[in-house]
Amino acid sequence: MKYYTNKARQAGMTLIELTVVLLVLIGLAGLMIPYVGSFVEKTNDSTGSANLAQLNNAMGRFITERNRVPHHLESLLNNADSTAGTGSCSGTVTADTVYCGLATPTAFEPVTYTEGTDDTALESLAKANMYMWVNNNQNAANKTFSSGTAMKYLPGEGNNTGTTVSFARFPAGATNTDPTTNGTTDTTNHATRQLLSTLLGGAGMDYYPECHDYIVMGIGDSSELIGKTMTSSPVNFAKNAEEGPVQNYNHYIAVFQVDRANAGGASLMGDTHECSTITESVKFLGTVLNTSETANSGLIGVKNALETAYDNKVGA
Repeated sequence: MKYYTNKARQAGMTLIELTVVLLVLIGLAGLMIPYVGSFVEKTNDSTGSANLAQLNNAMGRFITERNRVPHHLESLLNNADSTAGTGSCSGTVTADTVYCGLATPTAFEPVTYTEGTDDTALESLAKANMYMWVNNNQNAANKTFSSGTAMKYLPGEGNNTGTTVSFARFPAGATNTDPTTNGTTDTTNHATRQLLSTLLGGAGMDYYPECHDYIVMGIGDSSELIGKTMTSSPVNFAKNAEEGPVQNYNHYIAVFQVDRANAGGASLMGDTHECSTITESVKFLGTVLNTSETANSGLIGVKNALETAYDNKVGA
């Protein structure tokens, strides 16, 4: 009689099998890490592009439906003098200078319109019913969600008794008074033309700082757009956590064209361009985002945002 010993097969894996599986997983992880990193970047680019396009549509619908610019946009100017700000606004801050909460305040410069002197610009604003807006609080702990403060009014309107108003604008050179003057010799205006073309599309010659100011205004939570043509004001969450909405202003920014000269003009590439002899209403041109990136003065518009997103996808 034969006896057989029946041994149940041991459940689980041998040490060699475990080692092989771990090596495979480690290899896969090494392959996935670069992809995951680029996926985060592509998601940020895609979201930014979508937000810019959404805001362009929301602003366009509002202006078309109501024939005016929405109230309560943010001027992106510091509201008051301060010697003890916080975060990116620490140190001495002067009122009516470009908002220190921006990631790159140097992308813009302040411009002041005085009643009786800059009546063309003031009339341009009035034609668009741009009567009320807010400055930004340089002392706000959160540079994005609670920076809007101090209502401002167009001179002679509402309860404003002053004679001047200030905004942030793209840098501009002197206004040409001679239509034969070659505007390309003004490097500031030429650079602004090219930048606006890069951000918003169109050719550089479509923009004339000699005739217009290109002012910028933040689309914050108090904007009249909210509840009218959009449910909330989108916020950009920077790729670098140290440049998030608390540290820097991460709402999106609307660009407007303000008529500032009804005489003279510029000659660009041999094509003489006269400023309009009729005061034009403020025109909405598009939206941009202010970042700490060095390219394009730290600004991102729909045009270059889409280019960046596409390049990242192709290069992935």
